[in-house]
Amino acid sequence: MTTHFSALKNFAAARSDSVCAAMEFDEETGRPNYRLHPGLSGRSRALSVAREQGLPETVLRRSRDILGEAWRRREEREAEAEAAIERLRHSERELARERDAARREADKLAKEREASAAERARMLEEGLAGFERARRDLARRVEEEILAIRTDASRRAEASTERLIARSEAAASSEPVLIEAQEEALAKTRELAAGERARIRGSRTTGVVLSLDAEAAWLEVSGKRMRVPRANLEPMGAAEPSPEKKRGVVTSSVPAGPEPVNATTIEINVIGRRIEDALPEIEKRLDEALLTGAGHLRIIHGHGTGRLRDAVRDHFRDHPSIASLRAGDAREGGNGATIVELK
Repeated sequence: MTTHFSALKNFAAARSDSVCAAMEFDEETGRPNYRLHPGLSGRSRALSVAREQGLPETVLRRSRDILGEAWRRREEREAEAEAAIERLRHSERELARERDAARREADKLAKEREASAAERARMLEEGLAGFERARRDLARRVEEEILAIRTDASRRAEASTERLIARSEAAASSEPVLIEAQEEALAKTRELAAGERARIRGSRTTGVVLSLDAEAAWLEVSGKRMRVPRANLEPMGAAEPSPEKKRGVVTSSVPAGPEPVNATTIEINVIGRRIEDALPEIEKRLDEALLTGAGHLRIIHGHGTGRLRDAVRDHFRDHPSIASLRAGDAREGGNGATIVELK
C-alpha cells in the first residue's frame, strides 16, 4: 500500500514480513520520478503540497507541532538519505561522462598512432626509392664523366669508375633519411632464414635462401646461385617443399604426439583425453597428414574402457578422406591403436 501515515511506516519497518520502499519525488515539479528505493520509508510531502496550495502558515506550524519531534527527526534522516542518493546519481553521471571522454580520447590516439605509422612507412619507402633512383642517376653520370675523362690523358690516371661511384654513394648514403630507410629495409631481412623465399628489391626476381651472413645471402634462382646484399632482399615466407622432400620424412608443428614411426605415417596420442576433445585434435592431425602427403595416420587411444577407441573408429569410419581403418598389430600397439589408411 502507499501512505503518508507515519504510524503505518513504523509498523511496516518493525516487521520482518514487510518491506518499506520510497518513491522518488521531484520537489521542483511536484511529480514523482518513478524511481523506487527499497529500504527507505520516504518523506511525506503532504505539508509541502499544502503550502503550495496556499494553506496558512499557522495551520502548517500547528501540523508540525502535532506530528512531534520524532516525526521531524525521521524527516531529517529521510531527507539526508535522499540527498545521498542524489549525490550518488550525480557522481554516476559524472563518471559516465568521464568514461565517454576517455573512450573518445583513446580512439583518437589510436587513429593518430595508425596515421603516424602509415606516414612513417610511406616516408621510409619513398626515401629508399629516392635513394635507389639517385644511386642509378649517379652511376649514369659517373659513367658519362668517365667517358669524358678517358679523352684526357692527364686525368686518366686518377680516374676510376669504381672509386668515383663508391665516393658518390658514400656521400649520398650519409643522409639521415636514407640511413634510416636502409636500416628499415635491413631490419625486415633479419627474419629471413635458410629455406625461405625472397625477392630482390626493385625486380621480379625471386629465389630460395641457401645461407646468410651479416651482410649478404646466397640465393638460388632458377638453379643458379647468386650473392645478394641483405638490404636488397624482401622476405616472401617459407618456400614450397620439393617433390623429394614431399616423399621424405613427414614433420609436423602440431605437438599432439610422438614423431612419425616411418616415412609415410603420422602419429597422434590422445590417451586420457575426453572424446569431445580428442576428436577435433585428430581431425586437425588428419588434415595435416593429407596436406603433407602421408599415407597413414596412427591414432594411439589406449585400451581403457574402450569408449574412446569406439568413438574414434565410429567417427572416422566413413570419413571421405579415409580409405580404411584397422586395429594396430602387435608392433603398432594392438587394439590400443587405430591405423588409418588415407586416400
